[in-house]
Amino acid sequence: MNANFNLRETFLDKTEKALFFLLSLACAFIGFPSEMSVPALAAYIFFLIAFGGVVLFNNGFKCSRYEASYISIILLFILYGMMNSLISYGNGYDFRDWLVSMVIILSLFITIAMIFSGLKVTYIINVVILVSFLWTIKVMYSVLQVIPIKSLLGIRITGVEIDAVMPYPLVAAVLTLFYLCDKNKIYYFLYAWFCFFIVIVGYKAVIAVVGLATVVYFLGGKISVSKIIFLIAISGLFISFGLYDYVLVRFDSIGGDGDRIRIEEVSAALKLFESSPFYGVGLGFSIPNTETAGLTKTYIHNSFVYLITSIGLFGLLIYSVVVLGSCLNRGKLNYLTMLLFLFLIASLTSAAFKLFQFNYLLVILLFLNLKRNELNDE
Repeated sequence: MNANFNLRETFLDKTEKALFFLLSLACAFIGFPSEMSVPALAAYIFFLIAFGGVVLFNNGFKCSRYEASYISIILLFILYGMMNSLISYGNGYDFRDWLVSMVIILSLFITIAMIFSGLKVTYIINVVILVSFLWTIKVMYSVLQVIPIKSLLGIRITGVEIDAVMPYPLVAAVLTLFYLCDKNKIYYFLYAWFCFFIVIVGYKAVIAVVGLATVVYFLGGKISVSKIIFLIAISGLFISFGLYDYVLVRFDSIGGDGDRIRIEEVSAALKLFESSPFYGVGLGFSIPNTETAGLTKTYIHNSFVYLITSIGLFGLLIYSVVVLGSCLNRGKLNYLTMLLFLFLIASLTSAAFKLFQFNYLLVILLFLNLKRNELNDE
């Protein structure tokens, strides 16, 4: 009887892991909204429902008191987001635009399911790194169908493959560096690959935050000979292949047309915020498109301003508790906490925060921080 029970339990645990991996893979391959893969989206929804069902069947509603309190805050924010639909409707915003924006809120159900699951922090980190690597291969294959490899440093690949805006390399580079590289030096090459990808994507904020994480890794911890050798080697390759010059060119563009457009977006959004500062103007709001006269757009390149405009100060307060609450659980603050905040900082200059992929990575980082004490127990 006990043997049969243990066999059943093991099977369900493996099913949880498999469904989480498939869910992560499906999310990575959904694509950008304008070029969305319907089969991948259908698979994402299917695996999400299946994962949640198996988790509840296998584990029930077992969690710690702190985790129960954290789930309550998440549910409060989800409820607030649903009520926000009345504001969106009252302001005449398009239902589809509201629904796309709700990804920010509904994705938090994944964190809840993960809390009730038996998934380990180490397993999740490995899945995120693996899926991120597969995603970079997929994107690079698409890019090389359009431009030759020798032109990679001459053209920002976001103009060739829009999926490149997703923040997989940022998360994977930091996780690889802090989690894998000390276990086996061969993973430095994987970290270098993610960094190369970050450079050819060309987002200045992402380059900066990953650069900061790299400094923390090499100078903030125990310095070893292997770290010094790798740092010298990767710096040499960085310079010899022209990546250093390319980064300088990207940062020379600060204050250019791209930044001007971002400032105009923020100004337009803040004017809306002033009309309803406490509860916001509703998810899915639109602002004038300064690049195309007479048209509007439903995104801005600043997650903070978007949130404060759409859900107001009250909604932002609850959202901040959701983010900070994951870091206040027992366990020393570590690279997972740093990664979460670097991830959010990078979103202050990017419009990717409304995508499935961004929010999926965010809810995973919330869970990893909530459970980061598991790393201390290894």
